[in-house]
Amino acid sequence: MNKFLSILFSTVAALALLASCDLNKAPEFDDSMSYVSFSTPTITVSEDKGTITLPVQMATLSAKATNVTYAVVEDDSPTAAVEGTDFTFSDASGVLAFDGESLTAGIQINILPHPGVYTGDKTFTVELTNATGMNVGADNKCIIKILDMDHPLADILGSYTVKGTDQFAGGVEYTMNLLKDPKDVTVVWCDAICQLASSVRGRLNVYGNVSEDHNTITFPCGQDTGLDNGDGNLIFCITTYTGGKYYANDEGEVVFTKTADGVYTSTHGMGFVDNKYVYTGGFMLGADTDPSYFTTWTKQ
Repeated sequence: MNKFLSILFSTVAALALLASCDLNKAPEFDDSMSYVSFSTPTITVSEDKGTITLPVQMATLSAKATNVTYAVVEDDSPTAAVEGTDFTFSDASGVLAFDGESLTAGIQINILPHPGVYTGDKTFTVELTNATGMNVGADNKCIIKILDMDHPLADILGSYTVKGTDQFAGGVEYTMNLLKDPKDVTVVWCDAICQLASSVRGRLNVYGNVSEDHNTITFPCGQDTGLDNGDGNLIFCITTYTGGKYYANDEGEVVFTKTADGVYTSTHGMGFVDNKYVYTGGFMLGADTDPSYFTTWTKQ
């Protein structure tokens, strides 16, 4: 009997507790948790962009008037943009004012170009340091990257339409990009030198050396892409097709020659082969290569 009464009383107490709760009551936002933060952690602009705005947002139930202070993070690296030389703030006070009506505001920055002068890409970071009456959120820094428009290889860098003959797919056409090297101004990176690379863009990039007159781009063979297909990393090779068999050579080079403004052509077979086949005589299976012949690049 006592056990029954104990269970009964427990059940009644639980029902009473549930009855006292409003199950439809919405959770309340603690206003003391309000904060400001950047809307995006990074912004990339060209040096001729002019004025840009770093968006700052307020997380709160209703807009509040507040002053947010900000500053440039100290950076002594060679690629650091310098205030007054590479950029200036439209408002030099270092204070961003929210008017109490909007949940968003912006820090305006003037990007200063250096036409005809190659300085390399520059970066700097702006940090939100304080906000009156509220917190500063975790996303309190925004990195701004300024792209130099005067790269020595500016006439080569960019997107190209690739047309070529693939031994498996026949005639192919796709878009490829020649990208600058972060350190060497005589080197470009190709993100889709053959159709296989275009299907895994960014994972089979290879570099090429540009001649002083920009008439040739030479891609050394043997470049290890680091992409493992199960039998080893894929290696950039010259490819040939003889006697019904495909062969690869991880030595030598693939050369693209300028035939008109913005047009480069190569007659080399080229592709990617895993370690297993490259280093056991060069014979390749069809699944492990994508040789292209008579490839033409036309700048878009």
